[in-house]
Amino acid sequence: MENFIYIPLDIFRDMPHNTFNELEAWLYFLASDTPEDILRIISIYPFFQKLCKNIVNFRYNPKEMVAMYSEALSIMDRNTVKYMIGELKEELKQQQEENLKLQEEIKVLQGQIKALLTHPEK
Repeated sequence: MENFIYIPLDIFRDMPHNTFNELEAWLYFLASDTPEDILRIISIYPFFQKLCKNIVNFRYNPKEMVAMYSEALSIMDRNTVKYMIGELKEELKQQQEENLKLQEEIKVLQGQIKALLTHPEK
């Protein structure tokens, strides 16, 4: 069982924060787009600087973001195809097993029919 907590980012952003931990920094990073807030986050947690640079780069170079999105969709498509092939193989295997059972049943019934035709009194 999982526990989810939903936090409205606009309400979180509007609350005053003198200090914050890394989780709150992530929320602040996601909720705010003012340079002052971003600089405050980066000054406390420098690894956010690389993320900010990537976001700015995506704003000015959307082709790269579209390419990344296309690549992600391509990977998802390949995974979906692999999953569906696996499902079809399993279904085929089950149908082949059922087919073998039915063929064996047909042979038994054919034997019974022959026996009845050769010895009708039984």
